[in-house]
Amino acid sequence: MDRRAFLGTLAGGLLAAPLAAGAQQAGTVYRVGVLSGGSAASGDPLGWSEDKLRELGYIEGRNLVIERRYAEGNLDALPRLIVELLRARVDLIVTVGTPATSATKQATATIPVIFSLADDPVATGLVASLAHPGGNLTGFAQGLYRHKQVEALRDAVPRLSRVAYLHDSNYPPIAPSEFDPLQRIGVHAEILNVKAPKDFAGAFVAASKASVGGPVVENSPMFYPHFS
Repeated sequence: MDRRAFLGTLAGGLLAAPLAAGAQQAGTVYRVGVLSGGSAASGDPLGWSEDKLRELGYIEGRNLVIERRYAEGNLDALPRLIVELLRARVDLIVTVGTPATSATKQATATIPVIFSLADDPVATGLVASLAHPGGNLTGFAQGLYRHKQVEALRDAVPRLSRVAYLHDSNYPPIAPSEFDPLQRIGVHAEILNVKAPKDFAGAFVAASKASVGGPVVENSPMFYPHFS
């Protein structure tokens, strides 16, 4: 099974479990809220689980309503958007990214939340532990290894010795030690912190002054609308 199929099966199962907790009842319409810090143009976070939901008897427009909210990179909008979902009386919330998940955790301790993120959910305080998350949150983390991203760029550009790593500073700071494994291949990563799109220009000026050979962009919803 490839990675996409695996995630689709996993996500579909996670989504279906809370909805089925009380068993399906004839005529019942379930409401799922989706909250993302990114853009709708980057794709529907539920797109790869619709087939699995259909297999389990949940069809959007029939017995399933999906309320989607996107911050379009403006993370300050997340608290307002989660309030909108709560007012819509959703039965379940799916979050994409650490900021969206944090905002949801602060807003509700009772509605089940399924998250998908690249950060460490324990280190960021979203769950108590991987074995026993506790509370109303569960989900999966993609396991982002920052130095592996840089190594992939080095594979494409063999003579690369300095890279700029664009970090979304709405997330916890990066420990320089995370890039220690790069020393064995002679690569230095210059960490550039970006809090909002208005900071992009300054970050690229800093990258130019540091004489980097290429940039690596962190997996963060804030960056998604600006890739093209």
